[in-house]
Amino acid sequence: MKSTNMKTTLLSTAAILALAVIMTSTSLGASLGETINLNLSSQVHGQESVPNETQRAPISSFDAAELVYLEAVSVHPIVLDDDVSYEEKMAFFEAEAEKAGYIGFRFADLQGQAVALDQDGAQIDVTDRHYFQNAMAGEPNVSDVLVSKETGESIVVYATPVYLNDSLAGVLFASRIAN
Repeated sequence: MKSTNMKTTLLSTAAILALAVIMTSTSLGASLGETINLNLSSQVHGQESVPNETQRAPISSFDAAELVYLEAVSVHPIVLDDDVSYEEKMAFFEAEAEKAGYIGFRFADLQGQAVALDQDGAQIDVTDRHYFQNAMAGEPNVSDVLVSKETGESIVVYATPVYLNDSLAGVLFASRIAN
């Protein structure tokens, strides 16, 4: 009888200890996630924004996933390969934009002169945009809601630095209509 009580006590203690470890891990994970969200949010704070917007909420898991996707696209050889024709590049980026739900992709050189990576090839200067400045500093980032220089629509921009042989070559960014 004493042996059964001892086993029950040991099993109960082990279960309580396991539950405590799980609860602590969950709490630490949530705290770490919030810290990461706040740090990423502070990197994009100060973007030129739509009037009455004072602060962007911490980066969402959706935005974080979009940045991972954009970073993956930015290392695709087609981005900086001079041997790939303009038509092939545009077809690639238009297909990616459609697949990801973006208005489109743009590539900005080191001077902030951006060109649309589509058949239109519109050019804009993005030197004043914080998403460009943050990406030039090596930080993938998400903008606050902005007014598009091209269309006047409210948009959100995802931006990441692009490297060639470990040197910064420009910024790849994509935009979507803000909800």
